[in-house]
Amino acid sequence: MRSGRRDNETMNLLRPKRRDDKPAMRWFPVYAGLRDAIVSHRLAPGTKLPEDELASIYSVSRAVIRAALQALSHDRLARLEPNRGAFVAQPTKQEAREVFEARALIEPKVAALA
Repeated sequence: MRSGRRDNETMNLLRPKRRDDKPAMRWFPVYAGLRDAIVSHRLAPGTKLPEDELASIYSVSRAVIRAALQALSHDRLARLEPNRGAFVAQPTKQEAREVFEARALIEPKVAALA
């Protein structure tokens, strides 16, 4: 018969270790860097986002890259195509028109505050 203490020690060995760097969030710097590159037009619409190259650039695993690409897809900044990969999203004419309309409403007010 095992003691309660020994069972607790065994259970502690099975628990995942906590890490200070929160590995579940390692995708965020990749996401932020790609988002910035897309929004600032350094990555043009339709540009392929190859997982292996991005993993090498950011020094992370492809799983981390996939999580970042999934978040970009959720924000409609990238599109994921099965068996083809990820690409920078290309806005439709309607989406582009809506962006320009919003900017036309906002920019004069922002300029007046400057």
